[in-house]
Amino acid sequence: MTNSAPGSQCTNLHLQGMLEFETQIFLDIIYSDGLVIGAKGLNLDLVIFNILKTYCDPGNLVIVLNATEQEEKYYTKKLNDPNVYNTTGSTNTTEREDVYLSGGIHFVTTRILVVDMLKKRVPIDKITGFIVLRAHRIFESCQEAFVLRLYRQSNKTGFIKAFSNSAQSFTIGFGHVERVMRALFVKELYIWPRFQSMVIESLKKRAPNVIELHIPISENMKKIQMHILDLMNMTVKELKRLNSSLELQEITVENCLIQKFHKILQAQLDVVWHQLSGRSCQLLADLKTLRHLILTMLYSDPVTFYSIVSGYRTKEYAQNASWVLLEPAELLFSQSHSLVYNKDKEFDPEFCPKWEPLMELLKVEIPNEMKKCNNQDATILILCSDYRTCYQLNKVLRYGPLDYLLREAKKRKLNINKLSKSFDDINSAEIEKISEAGNASNKKMKGEDSKNRATT
Repeated sequence: MTNSAPGSQCTNLHLQGMLEFETQIFLDIIYSDGLVIGAKGLNLDLVIFNILKTYCDPGNLVIVLNATEQEEKYYTKKLNDPNVYNTTGSTNTTEREDVYLSGGIHFVTTRILVVDMLKKRVPIDKITGFIVLRAHRIFESCQEAFVLRLYRQSNKTGFIKAFSNSAQSFTIGFGHVERVMRALFVKELYIWPRFQSMVIESLKKRAPNVIELHIPISENMKKIQMHILDLMNMTVKELKRLNSSLELQEITVENCLIQKFHKILQAQLDVVWHQLSGRSCQLLADLKTLRHLILTMLYSDPVTFYSIVSGYRTKEYAQNASWVLLEPAELLFSQSHSLVYNKDKEFDPEFCPKWEPLMELLKVEIPNEMKKCNNQDATILILCSDYRTCYQLNKVLRYGPLDYLLREAKKRKLNINKLSKSFDDINSAEIEKISEAGNASNKKMKGEDSKNRATT
């Protein structure tokens, strides 16, 4: 095993299936150490795959950091090379030493790698280089930064190539890009936004036919959203009143709704967290709760949302969280009740706004398009933002919206004294079966809870 020069093996390499901008990223990063920051949606998998293929040789020792289990399986299967190793905790130390000496590509967790480097099980001076995925997370556990520092102390010639698809993560805090690059020991920065000319030209040639549908939320949901925003506004004002000496400009109602809210809180308050009173900490927890409620209302079903909201209407919770006692909270509780029950107190839940358009697309629009194209074997792929939405849509498409909502209500033990007329199409035997399934699910959950408590 030898310490090869970066890019020494890629002169005659055939780059597989890359677009023009991906080829340019590859050529930029293969010959020099650096940090590649791509816009969200620009897939860097092919670039990383071709880099791995370049160094997949027993004469090299390349270590990949921050790869998920799915990525390890993907690259291992795609490379299909005996010189690719997945090092886990189940491998004993002697075997790991032999595997490192065999060279090739190694997917190793930072927890194992830190120990192996400190114990001198890894020939650090023989490492060809590191490939760091999700470079924006290098400070979350600090283990990756520690590994690279140990590496650079003993090896001045090996490469470090880092990649990130989260440009927004570098906008939080002062000089975050510079700090990350310093921790990565790289000097070159390659930024690839979507408006870059080469990216535009590459994607324009293969532009898909996109039809965007804007689905409005119901009137009930609009009112609930307004009440939650009022509560968030009151909470933010109270937080700033209690901490007038601190700079809390970034903590606003608008920022509470964005995906990076937790990182904004961390950047603003980490330094002064020990100075905050118990009341201030509770207000911050309330903000997170209210943010969770508004997102649950938009992305979950009405029954689940009502069940979660009802869980906060208790004396025990109100003793700590004061937002429950405010007037908008009372309006929130009553309005969320109307999402599930009608004026006659019958179980009559609203559907999620996106369900009906989705049903129409699947039953009418797509079959009509298939007939026009004389295509009878088309596969319909529905992409979701998370696993919960996948589970939800799977059940809705399998059982139907009414059946799914009734199952959820039984599972969450909602009071159902009477069903509305919309449930007339579901026969009593089916309803009884759903009730039995809900009771069985609840018993199972209770059994697991008691088992966990006993174990604890």
